[in-house]
Amino acid sequence: MKNILKFAFIFIAIIWVNLTIAQNENLTYTTIDEHAKNLKFPGKISSLVDSLILNLHSDKEKARSIYSWIAFHIDYDFIGLKDESKLKIDPLGVISNGKSVCQGYANLFTELATQAGLESKVIVGWSKNGSTKIGEIDWENSDHAWNVVKIDKQWQLIDVTWGSGYGKNKKYIRKFNDIYFLTPPEKMILNHYPEEDEWKLGSNVNKEYFDNSPIYNTPYLQFGITDLNQSTGILKPSLFKKIEISFVTETKIKSILLSCDNGKTSNINFSHNDNTIKFEIKVKKKFAIYRIAINNEGTLDFTTVNSKED
Repeated sequence: MKNILKFAFIFIAIIWVNLTIAQNENLTYTTIDEHAKNLKFPGKISSLVDSLILNLHSDKEKARSIYSWIAFHIDYDFIGLKDESKLKIDPLGVISNGKSVCQGYANLFTELATQAGLESKVIVGWSKNGSTKIGEIDWENSDHAWNVVKIDKQWQLIDVTWGSGYGKNKKYIRKFNDIYFLTPPEKMILNHYPEEDEWKLGSNVNKEYFDNSPIYNTPYLQFGITDLNQSTGILKPSLFKKIEISFVTETKIKSILLSCDNGKTSNINFSHNDNTIKFEIKVKKKFAIYRIAINNEGTLDFTTVNSKED
């Protein structure tokens, strides 16, 4: 009996320590983020870095401060994306313009990280988002850039471009999120595929799988979804057959909507049992994009092939 109580005490103590560490880390990040948000560019990159890492000791804290400053102060440059004469991708040019594209975000992060004493690299590859055509990635031309940074002697993944906001109707909406700060490789590979396999950091996803998978939008990562049963993003339309979708999440699911690119949206009934969500969808339209929105957030995108069953 004493041994049982002893082990129970140890188990509870471990949980308490882990919770305390997580709470302290969140508190630290809140302080770091607020400082970065309110810090104006002092005129020199070296001075900016000094201010960002002042009183910070760990690699993770320094990387977080740099990530947050860029995310809060740099917008995505849709004009420069079309007109390269107006685009700046060098670190000082990005800061001066206050906007850039992914290459500029990534260049800036590596420059600030390097001056802060961190090891960082720019990673080039392919991304998948709402504008990507499933099964039609142009593997001859990469379209995105992000970063790796070494934290406690281990490479970690960062995408400050996607962490800073998003585009809607060709306009930039700044919305900070930290899901792309030190993103686990198994999550980053869902919508980031590097040119060099070593930067998959252990993931065994290949190009064919990546190309043909659904589009995992940012909320998919934020909701902590795993074990999606539908690994292909290309669905066969049918007038009568339904497709079952299931996944696991600890997030409280309030609603699931299915929309088609013809503008029609419908509520989906779902079951929730032991963190497993199950529901069925019917896709009728060929050459269509179907989006599953969870809690009113566009989470998963699928496309339909051109054959149709009656």
